[in-house]
Amino acid sequence: MRREYPLVAMDSRVDKTVDKLERRPARETPIAVERLVFRRNGVNSASVASVGALSSGSQDRKRLSPKIDRRLLDEQLEPVRKHYPSDLWDESWSLYWLPATFRRWPPDPRVVEFLNRVIAAQPPGERHAYTFLEHSAIHPHLTQPLIVHAAQYMAVPMIAIRPEAGKPRFPTTEAVTKFDAKWMGDLAQQKNMEVRLEDFFPDAPVPVYWIREGHPEALGELSGQGGWSLLLSDLAENEFFEAAKEILVKEVDDEGIKSFPLIAPLLSTQSFIRAARPDLESWFQVCALYLAENIDEKGLTIASSNSLDDVLIDCVKQCGLRRDNDARRAGRSW
Repeated sequence: MRREYPLVAMDSRVDKTVDKLERRPARETPIAVERLVFRRNGVNSASVASVGALSSGSQDRKRLSPKIDRRLLDEQLEPVRKHYPSDLWDESWSLYWLPATFRRWPPDPRVVEFLNRVIAAQPPGERHAYTFLEHSAIHPHLTQPLIVHAAQYMAVPMIAIRPEAGKPRFPTTEAVTKFDAKWMGDLAQQKNMEVRLEDFFPDAPVPVYWIREGHPEALGELSGQGGWSLLLSDLAENEFFEAAKEILVKEVDDEGIKSFPLIAPLLSTQSFIRAARPDLESWFQVCALYLAENIDEKGLTIASSNSLDDVLIDCVKQCGLRRDNDARRAGRSW
């Protein structure tokens, strides 16, 4: 029997932040030219019948609103960094990056608490949680936790696709035989057993485990190695994987990949930044919240169909993440 990820509501303080900015005396605030930002009206949160089609809400824009002081917001979010997107993005969509060091055991408790708070701060109601773990993140620290909790996690092996890696395809026999064995051995030694399939075949799909159950436990035990990700969606399993596959394989030529019934998304900040408007609409219909570790980007991707400014400011304060930056500025190490 499925267990849904429990979510707890957290009051938003965005309006308070805006009011505070508007009440500041003129002498404290430099003169700035404000731009008008459009917002969408009536976003439809229902399950989408076809993720490729534009939702009715995406064809409208929200009311005009003043732009918040970016400098002040960046200071409050630190060490989280916000991506300020182009006009292709709806104002409600949000993307952030949190610098992180991976291959540590156990995971940094502050980061684990931070992620738990971000998840708990989602709007009230039940959403479906999808946790994925890259095979390359298992050795050496996660081998035992996976074995000990295999029955609890109900881990299912499958493949995942990174959109920014190009058109995915399985390595051919010819491509494999052309590789120089000495070069592969030197690379494996250089990376200290952290070599991944994508190091040799950048366009290959990524082997992952789908962690079907025990999502909170998986966050505490399987994160910190650079391969954990979690997605919250309004879509149940069948609808979710159908929608994700439709987005991921729409331009794929490899029949082997297209024949896979279940394909997971592995999204980074670049996945969102480089995406075209129709793809962004599709992803934010599928993903209410997306959290993912990424070794190549040396940090955590945080994406949401709603603004998380206020939530992340509070989570940073509560978890003590800013102390690293304060110590660094003072010439100290944490």
